[in-house]
Amino acid sequence: MSDEASRLLMLTDDQIDYSEVSVDVLAELSVSGDPYIAGSSLLELRRRDPDRCMTVAKNLVESVDEDDYIRALAFSLLDQAVIDRLELRVLLKRSGPELEARLRAELDDDPSK
Repeated sequence: MSDEASRLLMLTDDQIDYSEVSVDVLAELSVSGDPYIAGSSLLELRRRDPDRCMTVAKNLVESVDEDDYIRALAFSLLDQAVIDRLELRVLLKRSGPELEARLRAELDDDPSK
């Protein structure tokens, strides 16, 4: 982890101005383990570099070590990006049974699907 990412992780989510953070550091913070900072970083990364965000989001969904909130957010971003539906199903299966059930329920509640 870079020095800048380590320094930012000593702050709280509301103390960080994500618009001033480099895309590389946003990608690092997205997998930092802090759910608030990771979530904010991932959303800022989506705004500034959607392709990089999708790569990070795929890695988050596949990671069993990440917080379920972050994995669900990453899955939601992938779903919104209209990636290949077969690939999305594979990622969903890999997410584990508990998270898979919650995500499926959330998707079923979404009238736009």
